[in-house]
Amino acid sequence: MAGFGQTLRDETAIYQDSAAIPKNTTANGSSVVTGDNGQSGKIAARCEITVTGTLADTKALTLVLQTSADNSTWVTLDTFTVTASGAKTWVVGELVHEFLLPRNVLDYTRVTVATDDAAATGSIDVFGNMVP
Repeated sequence: MAGFGQTLRDETAIYQDSAAIPKNTTANGSSVVTGDNGQSGKIAARCEITVTGTLADTKALTLVLQTSADNSTWVTLDTFTVTASGAKTWVVGELVHEFLLPRNVLDYTRVTVATDDAAATGSIDVFGNMVP
């Protein structure tokens, strides 16, 4: 989504930093202070593979963008799920998904990563990306 093949990584907005893809569970990302998102449509949460990963046939990887006013009670804004048809392999640097932050984002955001695959492998970065 960054346009023209560019990624403008915001080092102050790291949700997951080369975190292991969870095995048959959910991992909550770090919360990031977003405050008043007056830049709606200009900031995205980009999800990229940092260590080659695999997902078994018929298993799913789910990414959930959430927001909170108090960094405690979370509301889901968007969900992305990919289900493997045959074994799925991601390579380093591969984009899994990018969530564009909407206007109704509250003071904090986070991205959770989940799988239903006990043998899932790999690592993922989820970070703020400035969209030109």
